Amino acid sequence: MATFDRILGDILDFVRRFLWWKTDKTAVKHKPFQSIRKPITGDTGIACLVLGRDTPRAVRTWIFSPRRRQNDAVAGLKSNPLDDIHVYLDFLGPLANAPETKQMHWNLSQRKTREKGEAFLTHRVQILKASHMLNAHGFYDYELLFWQDYDFYRPGSGDPERWAVAAVDRLVYRILSNSELDWESAIANIRQVVLGTYQPRGHQVA
Repeated sequence: MATFDRILGDILDFVRRFLWWKTDKTAVKHKPFQSIRKPITGDTGIACLVLGRDTPRAVRTWIFSPRRRQNDAVAGLKSNPLDDIHVYLDFLGPLANAPETKQMHWNLSQRKTREKGEAFLTHRVQILKASHMLNAHGFYDYELLFWQDYDFYRPGSGDPERWAVAAVDRLVYRILSNSELDWESAIANIRQVVLGTYQPRGHQVA
């Protein structure tokens, strides 16, 4: 729960910095939610890999926007519907500037847990439904749809972040075909594909 509270605090801090960016564009390095690649088009809409969620634990941020009719933009300004989907990937371990002792403790705990064949949670995946437009107060309206912590370790493959990113990217491609997913089941299935046959105890695929 403490980690969840910390990451939630990071997200709220991002909103605060977003408002700073609107008034002082030197305060934040990147414009919030600035696309860094050409958007990917699918059957149900488009997905953009973005920068600007500059919270210290952010690893990957995707925004999916469903296909809209010509008049939807005007309707959106009036009703501000929560129809975009944000996919966030965050790291659960010590930050780069954390004390060396904290990093050593993380590595030791990770090694001991893995030696027992058990899961050691490395990343959090969050799925949010969000407004496409800012509301009258300058905020995006959000609804948390799903969140869960996962172990993305794969024996002999190095950094789990590689597989966490691969899993989230695969999830986004699925959203481009079907935006009404059972999130828990979809991520569990993707994780199985990404990690192969390795599944630590305590974190089995559904």
